Amino acid sequence: MLELTERGRAVEMFRAVDERVPPGPPDVPAVLGVPAQHGVTVQGPDGA
Repeated sequence: MLELTERGRAVEMFRAVDERVPPGPPDVPAVLGVPAQHGVTVQGPDGA
């Protein structure tokens, strides 16, 4: 995992992931939806 943060707002995003994504097998749309709500773009390994 590579984490690049700016202005200390990453804590809010990771807290939201913890609160909104249930334990167990990952629900990828749910996991990726939270960062998007915080203005974060998640990029795959192929750059897509």
